[in-house]
Amino acid sequence: MFSDNVKNLMQFIPEGYEDLKKVGEEMDSNFERSHRIYSSNSLDVDRSMDAFEVNSRAFENLDLDLQDKIEASLDTYGLILNGGGGKGAYQIGAIKALAEISDLKFGAVAGTSVGALNAALFAAGSYEKAYDIWTQIDPEDVLTPKEMTDSQLDQINQAQGSIDPRFSEEQIKDFIISEILGKHTKFSRNGLKKIIRDSNISSNLGMDKLLCSITCFDCKDYRPKNFLLNKLTPEDIEDGLLASSCMPFVYDPVRFMDGDYYDGGYPFFGNNLPLSPLYNIGFRNFIVIHLASRNECKKDINMIRLNRKNLKESFYNGAKYIHIFPSWDLGDLFDGTLNFHREYASELIKWGYDEVKIQTPKIKEDIKKTGFDGYNDQFSEMHCLDGQYFKSYDDLLDSL
Repeated sequence: MFSDNVKNLMQFIPEGYEDLKKVGEEMDSNFERSHRIYSSNSLDVDRSMDAFEVNSRAFENLDLDLQDKIEASLDTYGLILNGGGGKGAYQIGAIKALAEISDLKFGAVAGTSVGALNAALFAAGSYEKAYDIWTQIDPEDVLTPKEMTDSQLDQINQAQGSIDPRFSEEQIKDFIISEILGKHTKFSRNGLKKIIRDSNISSNLGMDKLLCSITCFDCKDYRPKNFLLNKLTPEDIEDGLLASSCMPFVYDPVRFMDGDYYDGGYPFFGNNLPLSPLYNIGFRNFIVIHLASRNECKKDINMIRLNRKNLKESFYNGAKYIHIFPSWDLGDLFDGTLNFHREYASELIKWGYDEVKIQTPKIKEDIKKTGFDGYNDQFSEMHCLDGQYFKSYDDLLDSL
């Protein structure tokens, strides 16, 4: 069974989110059944999460074909874009500012969720298209209501006569729709699918473009999985982007390649900051654009360490990361993650651009930086933030 700490976390999962509880139970079973890294029957949180990460990374190594392994030059960077729904517009402005740094050369990009969509647009060389998409977006484009089936409509009509007439017509409709559709998600992917098709991203990601990796969450194996879009067909690229951005409990899972997938940043067990794919194919220099502010990371530091642990020395020896955090919170679930209003997006694009332009002098210094006191590139990572340097992501988090 899960350790007491993880049990405590699971008790805060609200009613109606049985899928998430099932993930926890399945992962606990997987530790015992498949990995057996530790012989103890009672795994503490740190050891169990380490076990999960070791095996996740082993799986990830298999996802990128060895023939794709490259020898990245020392001055070539990988761009890492995490997820965050509507807050992703911030990345578009930040990317534009980074593109204006003459000393900075990108060779690949990796993203999760909305970061995967932005990554594909960046890899295809479509900044203008990305800008147009974000500044013309409407909530209905992403949160497209599903049309009810004839069967569901029949059930609603038949049920209306059985409801207490003292309820208002609106209350009756809300109750019936909730009862009939309650076990199903309410939104389709048709709006986003149209955006992807109209943008022509899927046809512009050949091997002659920047390498682009996306992360999705495998519903069957309950683990994050990476895919190199450049090797996929346009149809599979479209499905992959839909899968990586498929928020659980909002959308039904997406059928993609060999299974059903959710958002790569799936709560608790997803990978919202996909560093390993580009590291595994030879990159050692990275710029990471976060969508959580320093303040948010500081508040969630224990959860980050428990659930993420993406930047561990044992996995990323010799890697250098330049981190970009929004200076202020970009919004909570409703006014940030699920906020797809074009006015909000335009504001975030400008915000991301202005903030990175201000940070550009320090970013240029970080690009030239090759080490610091106590740093050994064979056994350490180097994390750069505002002219400060850290040997691990944990040290960086402690400084926030």
